[in-house]
Amino acid sequence: MRSRALQLFIGMGAAAALMGGCAAADRKSADATDSYAGWYMEHAGQGVFQLCGQSQQWHVTAPAELAARAKAFGLDQDTPVYVRLVGSVQGGELEVTRVEQFGSPTPVRDCGLTGVVIPAPAGR
Repeated sequence: MRSRALQLFIGMGAAAALMGGCAAADRKSADATDSYAGWYMEHAGQGVFQLCGQSQQWHVTAPAELAARAKAFGLDQDTPVYVRLVGSVQGGELEVTRVEQFGSPTPVRDCGLTGVVIPAPAGR
């Protein structure tokens, strides 16, 4: 009888732990933000972001901080700059909540830039 009660108690505890874990996972997915390292550039007035070593680009819905940093940096159109951004991705868009790093004082060797075609200057 005591082993049956112990099994029931353990089973109820396991079920409660699983339910609590699922609730935490639901909360995390609803407001999850991650850190992304890669290349930011502006093209035709729109910000785009490309993860290190990837060719897919995401449209950036940026806070004013990102636009201000790009302007202060002197970022030219279609010129990539290394950034670390915090935000969430949904449907091909990166919604930026914070800029962790904009530019790099040293060469970025561990973050490849692939699949980017920068137009040749006019007159060539």
